[in-house]
Amino acid sequence: MSPETTEQEAPYAYPNAVLGLIHRYREGALPDPITPSALKPFGISPNNAHRLLGALGFLGLIDDAGRSTGYFERLRRAGAEEYLAALADVLRAAYRPVFEAVDPARRPGRPR
Repeated sequence: MSPETTEQEAPYAYPNAVLGLIHRYREGALPDPITPSALKPFGISPNNAHRLLGALGFLGLIDDAGRSTGYFERLRRAGAEEYLAALADVLRAAYRPVFEAVDPARRPGRPR
């Protein structure tokens, strides 16, 4: 899946768990491809592993085979100063339809 995909529901996974996987990847602690069995040594149950992998796929960080994408590599290589901007780009791409409908820079309830 890619962040450009617009006709799909966002899978649910705990944000801290997703960020934890991103940080592990940045530290070089995750294998490529990332599979449910690869997450087991980190204490992640199979049910949660599928949710996490779904979230990583929705965000465009892994492909259907669990291999890292260019977006994930950008996050891995980003220095401390670039990391937040790179993560923001991933989120904006994945949630593009939401950002097209709602401008988070505007006050809630105020028309566009």
